[in-house]
Amino acid sequence: MLLIVEIVNIFVMNIIAIFITKKITKSQIRLFTVKNFLWLILSILPTIVFYTAGYNFSTFLTFLILILSTKKILDIDILVSAILILYIMILSTIPDLIGSAIIMNFISFKEIHNNFLVLFITNTLVSILTYFIFKISFINKIAIAIVNKLQKQENRRIIIYLLFAFIAICIMYYTTSSIFTPTKDYFVANLVIVSFIFLIFIYMNEIMKYDKLLMQNNTLYECMQNVENYQEQQDLCMHEYKNQLSKVIDATTDEKVINIVKNILKVDSSNENYILGKIKYLPKGEIKSLIYYKLLVSNKKNLNTSIDISPKIEEKDFKLPPNVNNELSQLIGIYFDNAIEAASHSAKKQIALEVYKIKNSLFFVITNSYKGNINLNNIMKKGFSTKGNSRGKGLYFANKIVKNSTYFTNETKIMDDYFIQKLELKLK
Repeated sequence: MLLIVEIVNIFVMNIIAIFITKKITKSQIRLFTVKNFLWLILSILPTIVFYTAGYNFSTFLTFLILILSTKKILDIDILVSAILILYIMILSTIPDLIGSAIIMNFISFKEIHNNFLVLFITNTLVSILTYFIFKISFINKIAIAIVNKLQKQENRRIIIYLLFAFIAICIMYYTTSSIFTPTKDYFVANLVIVSFIFLIFIYMNEIMKYDKLLMQNNTLYECMQNVENYQEQQDLCMHEYKNQLSKVIDATTDEKVINIVKNILKVDSSNENYILGKIKYLPKGEIKSLIYYKLLVSNKKNLNTSIDISPKIEEKDFKLPPNVNNELSQLIGIYFDNAIEAASHSAKKQIALEVYKIKNSLFFVITNSYKGNINLNNIMKKGFSTKGNSRGKGLYFANKIVKNSTYFTNETKIMDDYFIQKLELKLK
């Protein structure tokens, strides 16, 4: 009788897992077919063959065959099936832990597994509650994010992390099943299980945040490319218009017409076009997009902006390793943000950018006017800021990046009421 109850419980849990996976992957496969039923029967076969009370080898084997069955039933990638089944099983531990913590005060582990009615009710409740857990919005979003990330080869490391976390949870489950009394050891074991679940959520949340930031950077880069392409077309058209208008001057002796045409030829570009023109020597890419954006912010804050980019800079100078490129973006972002804020509160409201190359080094120099007094001995300390409480982390983190890198050196100085940040990027 207990074997039948265990088979029914595993059968119900597997069906719930497949339904949840179908919803997450948005699979259009029809579930109720003979083939799918046979795969479902296969997923409970280890329980029939190797059944014993508690968590054992058959539990792990059932899990592996469920992954294969889900892949075959829903026609999805085996890695997607594996990670989602892992995710579902890990979250199913939450109602299981809560239920165990309550029931253990009234009945022992052995008595539960010898009482088919209690066993059936508790396992069925765990399966149903697991299904409703996936009705929670952020749980579902994380699952969808996992599926999307698994489409990229470099993100397959998530599987390794979750697999080891799941193995650790299985080991702790085996430990708790041998204790199953309200003792200190039991609650410590449960605390370890909850900690692993919590760490999994933190890890996945960080991945989602990183993806969001990466998407924003890619969007900014695409926008920058579109703006540049548009600007190039406009420059070509403007150049052609000026060529045609210059011919008018040669074709007439009317002073009035000549003066009108000359005035047209002296029309200034907009601030945005001015900025694009000034940074034209920077190769297209993430760094140029970032600098362009920061200069636009500076312009909107009505700062007096000076830009000097050396024409000697080449595209190959910005072909950096991904981690170095990310660090350079962070450093320029921090230096610019501090410069813009300081300059906007100063009387002169001036900010300047210089980018030039000397031998095998690129130099980025950001200069700004400022208000008040600055102590250079304190400015790199964590938490120090002239802008109030809960500030002052930017330059501290920038200095930390530089210290931990072999690519960067920086110099900070004050000259004639101007604050200067000079960053050197060593090209290797």
